[in-house]
Amino acid sequence: MACQLEKKSRLSWIEKDRDVDVFDTKRDVIQTLVEAGYDSEKFYLDDESPNYYHPGKSGRIFLNKGKDKVAAYFGEIHPNIIKMLDIKTESLVGFEIFLDNLKLPKKPLKDQKTKYLVSDFQKSERDFAFIVDRKVKVQELVSIISSIDKNLISNIKVFDVYEGDNIPENQKSIAISVTIQSLEKTLTDNDLEKINNLIIETVENKTGAKIRS
Repeated sequence: MACQLEKKSRLSWIEKDRDVDVFDTKRDVIQTLVEAGYDSEKFYLDDESPNYYHPGKSGRIFLNKGKDKVAAYFGEIHPNIIKMLDIKTESLVGFEIFLDNLKLPKKPLKDQKTKYLVSDFQKSERDFAFIVDRKVKVQELVSIISSIDKNLISNIKVFDVYEGDNIPENQKSIAISVTIQSLEKTLTDNDLEKINNLIIETVENKTGAKIRS
């Protein structure tokens, strides 16, 4: 198991320095599987995990919706475990990947990986905060946004999930940073406005979410 206990540097103007959390860990384990040659768009994620993880702040990953074998677990370690280990921290996160459950790719890894394209044009990072039903999964929003325009949306980061004051009952706020960049040209303010509106409209139409002002 790989574990993390550290601060996460600020990613955007809206984000402050913070502790590494379950979303950072999920990104790490997904990226590890992607680097091993697996397609993240085929992954299936749910919130079930062993009892040494924090319930509600952990999950598991399968390589496909068939849920044949668990590829990985990730999340916060259960508070009782942290107390037993006498670690002076409020939370500890980690993940474990089960190599015996991963099928060896038929092609060498170098033949599977897609060509990495680097854009010479300026990128823009836009932050969105959506109010959604509590049952809506974070990964669902990420998948919806990533499918809107793969030529322009180059990266998506979830940096906050909040329930409580100023949020309606049975709902939550999910804050997402989206990197927008073209391989062909510098995007104008009008181009950015169009993709921003498309992101908001698509998420609202598919999940019933509302943009948080």
